[in-house]
Amino acid sequence: MKPCGRPARYTDSRPGAGAGRLTILIAKRSVWAYFWHGAAGGTVGPLLFSLYTILKNPYDILAVPYLPLILLLTGAVGGAIGLLIWAASVKLGWRLGVAFRVLLGVAFSMLLWGFYQRARSNHGVPRPRSQSLYEMALFGVIIGALPGALTRPSYD
Repeated sequence: MKPCGRPARYTDSRPGAGAGRLTILIAKRSVWAYFWHGAAGGTVGPLLFSLYTILKNPYDILAVPYLPLILLLTGAVGGAIGLLIWAASVKLGWRLGVAFRVLLGVAFSMLLWGFYQRARSNHGVPRPRSQSLYEMALFGVIIGALPGALTRPSYD
């Protein structure tokens, strides 16, 4: 693989390949590039959402000490989305467009939030299903959309 930004080209030099040699494009990016792009995208959404809530309600500034932990956790979720996109594009060979990558990221983060909602206890107090679905959709869009959009495979 080439160290620059373009994928490496390998030609088939077997006997009988003839003049029309088979050229195979290998994706340049390693698994770490997918992970870090997803992690960076996973931290941007919650950071912007935190800034919005602080500007909307100044008393939310008291939540700033928790921001590094939130960014670490959402970066891990974004990194997992990057690994999922890596597995789909490199290992399975799918050509993923931006919309499909965003939907994949949103669906994965909504699935994680659903598992979290099931695992946490409500101390016997039932929660409305609409509130749980709203939180799941909000979590999916804020944390899953940008990692899916920023983690793009190189096909050229």
